[in-house]
Amino acid sequence: MGKEPVHGFLFFKRNGRSIVRPDGGKETIPLARGASGTALHGDRVELKRLPPRKSGGKRKGKFGRKEGKPRYAVTKVLERETDEFLGYFRKVGQRKMVQAESSRILTKFKIEGDRIGAKIEDKVLVKFVRWDKASSEPTCRILRVIGPGGEPMTDHLGILAKYGLAEKFPQKASTEANGIPQEISRKNLKNRRDYRKHFTLTIDPLDARDFDDALSIRNLENGKTEIGVHIADVSAYVIPDSHLDKEAKRRGNSTYLVGEVVPMLPEKLSNGICSLVEGEERLVKSVLFQFGKGGKLLRSELAECVIKSDKRLTYEQA
Repeated sequence: MGKEPVHGFLFFKRNGRSIVRPDGGKETIPLARGASGTALHGDRVELKRLPPRKSGGKRKGKFGRKEGKPRYAVTKVLERETDEFLGYFRKVGQRKMVQAESSRILTKFKIEGDRIGAKIEDKVLVKFVRWDKASSEPTCRILRVIGPGGEPMTDHLGILAKYGLAEKFPQKASTEANGIPQEISRKNLKNRRDYRKHFTLTIDPLDARDFDDALSIRNLENGKTEIGVHIADVSAYVIPDSHLDKEAKRRGNSTYLVGEVVPMLPEKLSNGICSLVEGEERLVKSVLFQFGKGGKLLRSELAECVIKSDKRLTYEQA
C-alpha cells in the first residue's frame, strides 16, 4: 500500500483491538489502540499511513536500521454503521451516561435531550447522534426505556428492539389481513388441481406453531406412486406491493423466541387461511414427484393445488 488514503470497514474485536478490512478484499490492517479516532464498530473509514517507527536490531549496511511495520490511523469516518443500539443507563462518577450493551462498542455516551424516566441500570434503546472529536465523548439520545437491567422480560423486549421486531402490525397491514376471507371460494379453485381427496398429512415437531408444508401420496397405474410436496400459497392472498407485502418483506421471516413467535404475517394469515391445519381446505404451491418400482424418480412437475390435510403428525409419530 502506498501513501494514498485507504478506505475500508473498521471492526472492533472483543479485546478492544480494531482492524480495518480495506475495500477490494485485501488483507486486513490492524490498528494500534487509540488509532481508531471517532469510528465505531462497522463504520466505513479512511486510513492514513503514518511514518513507521524505527525498530531495534542490527544495522543493514549503509542504509541504517530496519524499518518497523507500516502504521495506520483513522482520519475520517465516511459512513456510520451504528444508528440505534441497546445500552445501560449508568452513573459514571457524577454523570449519567449510556454504556452500550455490545462489547464491541467500547466508549460511553453522553446523553442529549430527555432521559424519559430512565433509572440507573435500566436497559435503554438509544440513537447515535454524533462524535466530533476523539478527545471528547460521543452523544446519543434515549428513544425508550426497555426495563430494569438483568430481568428476563427486559432481555426479551431488548431482542425485539435490537432487531426491529414489532409485535403489532401496522394498521394498514392489519386492515388488509382482516379483509381476507377465511374460507376458500369457488373462485380460488380456478386452474388448480384438486387434491382434497388424496391422502395428505403434515409432519412437524410436537411444539410447532405453524403448519406451512404437507405431503400427499397416491398410487398410480402400473405400480407407480406420486408424492406431492405442498407449501401454503401465501401469494394467493398477499398482493405485490400491498401493505401486507411490504411489511412481510421488512420482517423477512417469522422469528421464534422462548415462549413467543413474532410472525412475518398477521395471525389471521399465519395461523388461519395460510396454515395447513388438519381437516381444512387450503391453497398450495406444489411439486409432484412420480416414482416407479424400486423408488426410481420418473418425472416431476410444478402445480397449483388445493388440499385438505387428513392428519397432523409429529416427528415421533411419523
